[in-house]
Amino acid sequence: MKGKILVEQVEDSVVLEEGDSFSWNASVPHMVTNIGEDTAIVIIAIYSE
Repeated sequence: MKGKILVEQVEDSVVLEEGDSFSWNASVPHMVTNIGEDTAIVIIAIYSE
């Protein structure tokens, strides 16, 4: 929603900014890092069958 973050999962990584979105399998190790100058705000939604 706000800021600039780096999302990494296994060998994949991408920089996301305001308005971007992503989806992944949360059971696979991952990391989300704020790489911007300001506070980042993200929304996390979890889906389970």
